[in-house]
Amino acid sequence: MSAPEDYHATLTKILSSRGNQIFDIHFLPEGFGDLLQEGHEIGITKKALVQCFIKARQILSSLSSLEQLRRKPETGSNEEHVSLGAPREDASQPPRNSNIDQKYSPQTLLLQTEILLLLDSEHLTACNWRKRRLCALKEQKQSQCPGSANHYPPTLHTEISFTTTILRSPLHRHTKSSRSMVPPGNGL
Repeated sequence: MSAPEDYHATLTKILSSRGNQIFDIHFLPEGFGDLLQEGHEIGITKKALVQCFIKARQILSSLSSLEQLRRKPETGSNEEHVSLGAPREDASQPPRNSNIDQKYSPQTLLLQTEILLLLDSEHLTACNWRKRRLCALKEQKQSQCPGSANHYPPTLHTEISFTTTILRSPLHRHTKSSRSMVPPGNGL
């Protein structure tokens, strides 16, 4: 597994099998392999995660370009909240290309945002896409759209389990040292 696509495909496969499970993700030191999984534990080198991050960012940014091409000039900024594959509420949107739908399905985009957030927990595009997705599902549930009412609670539970995964994993910019949390003068 030396190509970035291999790391990306493997990590995507691991994350797609997560369901509502909480994973512990750690950086591996050199010499242990680049990407390992044992049960709920995932080990990945920073180099491999950066390669996955770059691939996920390319996928997300290419979708952003496609969405801008699809928008009608008169819709303007009032439909900004449905970009990047979020569930669409407006039936007047142009029909989607099935090849694009497969490559950039909401599930695929969800996995790409998970990869982005593993390396950069403050990635605004990924955070906002996930927020818009949850808000759209909540609005559909409240408007009692057929079939959508059942999607919101499990999706929310999956989001909570992913957030827990991020908080439990000692990755870059995710956790702080316990020593920095001790007030001065309390000595350790």
